[in-house]
Amino acid sequence: MAAESGETGQTGPIVASLLVNMVIAGLFAIACYNCLEIIISLLNRFKRHDGLYFWSMVVATLGILLHSIVVILRYYSLGPNFLLCVLTCVGWYGMVTGQSVVLYSRLHLIVEDKSKTRWVLYMIIINFFILHVPTTVLFLGSNTKHSAHFIGAFNVYERIQLAGFCIQETIISGLYIWERRGASNRSSPWARNGAQDHAIPHHRQHPRHPPRHQPHPHAVHEPLQHPNNLQARRVQHKTKDGVRGAE
Repeated sequence: MAAESGETGQTGPIVASLLVNMVIAGLFAIACYNCLEIIISLLNRFKRHDGLYFWSMVVATLGILLHSIVVILRYYSLGPNFLLCVLTCVGWYGMVTGQSVVLYSRLHLIVEDKSKTRWVLYMIIINFFILHVPTTVLFLGSNTKHSAHFIGAFNVYERIQLAGFCIQETIISGLYIWERRGASNRSSPWARNGAQDHAIPHHRQHPRHPPRHQPHPHAVHEPLQHPNNLQARRVQHKTKDGVRGAE
């Protein structure tokens, strides 16, 4: 829902050059192809069609497809304008917030602190009401006979929602990067060697242990375990979600 003015799609069909129309057609074809490919991949890879991850992927993908189609119809006046505006908003919800839910649904794989993931969910819900809803009202109002009362506010608030959703995606993506970086540091050879070095002084405080060449017959030496086994958790949740090839 990019902000436009005059005859560029904000309140009706567009007036564009042949070059712009060709670019629009090419990008529209790419979007539709990618959406169909993702849908086929989802239906093929998931043995069970349930769970937040699966359905958020479906909603986000269908949202992109719906938004692309109805925007094309609006731009070239191929249907009733107000109905297409409503469908544009529906597709926009799935495309933007649906993608945020996709990221949220996988966040627990690398974030052990459940309070962080809970706050991410709160952020997504709050932003839906303070960014989606007002923009929808102003956009639909701009496409009625009283558009003069809404168009100015829409031009301002549309930029606000663009910045707001950009910040939301940045926060979620940044949390992925931060947590993954922390997990990599904990699993590095330097971190494991540090854990072993800290254990040495503890044993030196007890000199009456059995001789080193005679280990206790029942002693079991276990390797240091990764404190946050991401790979195992990913496989576990893939199996839970019914993703093929997770076994």
